[in-house]
Amino acid sequence: MTWWSRPLLLLACWLLLPVGADAMALDVTAERVPLWAALQAVGDPRGVYTPAQVAALVTTGHAQKLPHPDHAFGQWRPYPYWAQFSLYNPGAETQSWLLTYQLPTQDEARLWAQNAQGDWVEHPLLEQQRPPGSFSGVLYPTWRLKLQGRQEVRLMLRIDGYNLMRFPVFAVRDDSFALTQGKFHLWIGMVLA
Repeated sequence: MTWWSRPLLLLACWLLLPVGADAMALDVTAERVPLWAALQAVGDPRGVYTPAQVAALVTTGHAQKLPHPDHAFGQWRPYPYWAQFSLYNPGAETQSWLLTYQLPTQDEARLWAQNAQGDWVEHPLLEQQRPPGSFSGVLYPTWRLKLQGRQEVRLMLRIDGYNLMRFPVFAVRDDSFALTQGKFHLWIGMVLA
């Protein structure tokens, strides 16, 4: 092997990696999929980053993986934190999931998805997508996510608030989510009664 063929071989191997190598596959048989292992988190001390800037920081290795599901970044952080992650639908059929950030104590949670052109587009909360009605509220920030067969989507979550910075993020099937929310509403009603 010559001195110039080794770098070419490494480049060819890198280009042939599967697209979903870092993406978390969503198992259609699961009711709830914890996503903490797929997250790469970045602090934003001045609160000025855009999703594209955070993606560049992740690409250059300036992000931190979560060592366990309940990992908190420091004590109390008065600035935003971002988490980038990718999800993948391994099946041929379209899948619909609800993405939930299961910590209601943050001031703000926002989600962006990268489109086919590479632009980051903010994804509206579930409560902004449906008309208000009785028992239509949700306890946690929640977004609807639809993935076509074999589709991968790159996502960026930004949380902000004077609280512990944690990422309890889950993909939840519709029926499981409706059952859980119904139980929450029932318990809240019983407590208030």
